[in-house]
Amino acid sequence: MAASADVVNKALIEIFETVPEYDTYGDPEALRVSEDTYRVALARLTKTWGDQLLELAEAPPTPLTGRDVSTIDALVEKISGILSLLNGLDRARTLGSEGTRRQALVETDAAILKALEDTSGMMQALDGPRSVSLWLKDNAGPIYRRLGRLSRDISRRNQVLLARRRSSNPDHGPLDRHA
Repeated sequence: MAASADVVNKALIEIFETVPEYDTYGDPEALRVSEDTYRVALARLTKTWGDQLLELAEAPPTPLTGRDVSTIDALVEKISGILSLLNGLDRARTLGSEGTRRQALVETDAAILKALEDTSGMMQALDGPRSVSLWLKDNAGPIYRRLGRLSRDISRRNQVLLARRRSSNPDHGPLDRHA
């Protein structure tokens, strides 16, 4: 499992390097490329966590209880949901000059990055000397809650990216200027 800690650290670095430059999100092609790169990096780390958990369930000689297996299944299900959200954005709308959506992305990404760091730290504790059952007892609940928060934040990020831009003229209401 020590190798998985290195993979997680590299994945976190990759994510920090791919955090989007929102000033370029007025250009549909720049937005697409930046979002694709960022989402792949997020998915790669999330998949690593799922792989680590599945290794626990499949690796002998660690005897897992039925409850341990159910706990691992619940965590893997949360991870699968996150991967679906990361893959679920068909078409983002350009941001234009509207600062509200840009600020919402900045805040959401900050929350996502914090949850990734926290979860990665707990997942790296799998490399320690403790038994899997003790690790699950101490970490499964907090990880499950962080994965839930991560799902909500990614969902919120998707909503911001799909939202229609508001017209600068209040008489026109919301407009999709790039469609």
